Amino acid sequence: MRGEARDADHLARGAAGTGRWRVAALALVLFALTLALYRQASAPALYNTTDPLLIVPSSLSLLHDGDLDLSEFGSAVDPEFYGVVLIDGRPYNRYPVGTSLLILPIVWFADHVLPPSETPMALALRIASIAAKVLAAVSVALLFVLLVELTGEPRLALGLALVFGFATVHLPIHAGGLFTHNAVIPEILVALLLLVEPDRRLVALAALPLAAAFVTRPTSAPVIACLSLYVARHRPEAWPRYALYGGLLGALFVAWSLWMYGALLPPYYVSYDGSSPYVMSASRFAEGLVGHLVSPNRGLFAFTPIVAFALWGMLRALGARSPRAAFYRALSLAVVVHWVTISLIARKWWAGWSFGPRHVVEILPLLIVLLVPAIDAFRGSSRRVRAVLAPVAAAALAWSLFVAIHSATSAEPQAWSAVPVSVDEHPERIWDWRDLQVLRGTRWQ
Repeated sequence: MRGEARDADHLARGAAGTGRWRVAALALVLFALTLALYRQASAPALYNTTDPLLIVPSSLSLLHDGDLDLSEFGSAVDPEFYGVVLIDGRPYNRYPVGTSLLILPIVWFADHVLPPSETPMALALRIASIAAKVLAAVSVALLFVLLVELTGEPRLALGLALVFGFATVHLPIHAGGLFTHNAVIPEILVALLLLVEPDRRLVALAALPLAAAFVTRPTSAPVIACLSLYVARHRPEAWPRYALYGGLLGALFVAWSLWMYGALLPPYYVSYDGSSPYVMSASRFAEGLVGHLVSPNRGLFAFTPIVAFALWGMLRALGARSPRAAFYRALSLAVVVHWVTISLIARKWWAGWSFGPRHVVEILPLLIVLLVPAIDAFRGSSRRVRAVLAPVAAAALAWSLFVAIHSATSAEPQAWSAVPVSVDEHPERIWDWRDLQVLRGTRWQ
């Protein structure tokens, strides 16, 4: 009951009690400081020559030519590259267009202020690193604002936002790597902010960033579905407009796909690799479920154990009747459905040549938010329980911080997937406790 009373008090105070302008100013300072520190994260930029390679070129093509055709990049776009789809013999980015659209302002500005590069692709890679850092820092600032709204405690909100920004795999994966899940995080956070707004007239607008999230990354669908259920059940007055906005944007996306690809959805959204050795089976699904959480070289809790306490927050939300409990239950459901969905992906649940739990990274902000009810439970627990849990949490945070910072500043952990042999050809390496990805480049490995 004490935790529920605190939650009700948080709801009453929110960001209004703190002062919206003050929160906005703090968020801006946090963004600037985070961005400055992310500039030191050199290792993630290596990712931009892989899946994200054609994101900025697509933005540049839109700005300069008004289309997504990448022919102007010439031989820099290899038609055999797995990220290319050919339409009428012309190369296009196979990955979703949402990220290229979202970063258009950043690309336009960088294109005008950066000195000339040797080649258009070299310029694109420089812009990609900048855009990735900006998006990653924006996510930290948005999470801070959301947490202030939820808790009414700026210090707690700042602490949790810093944990997300510097003690999770958000840092080594996103502070320079322009993945689609880097772009989808701020879109989901904006939607969450609209859903917890005291002004319920704004709730329906959450459909807009959620629709953008689907255009950016199709695996955001579980989060979109769970948040839509939350609106239908707990914000019924907003549901008609929410459904209308989402339906209109969904129809526009389908119309564009029909015009662009001649199909209801782009190729990336319906691709499925069932070729050997990546055929789905019950054992493979089970391995994905377990591996995403605890495998030594892809498990979330092996890389970022501090978020394991979010499980306590999820359990706390199940039985609570406080004003925010329904919101936390919606986030919990989204986390579970996302985890099951990514485990059903037949093609390399371990995300190929990547760092850590890359398929889980887009729901990290949800897990950080779910630490809030866990912290409430901790505060309301006995002194003996707190004495046991406090050092465990401190050790988990210390390890999470070490993994994030070391892997953001050293190229060695990034190279683990290829050295000594490809993890795609020898996926048993994912379970090798003697060769830990996080310790590459240290004296212990």
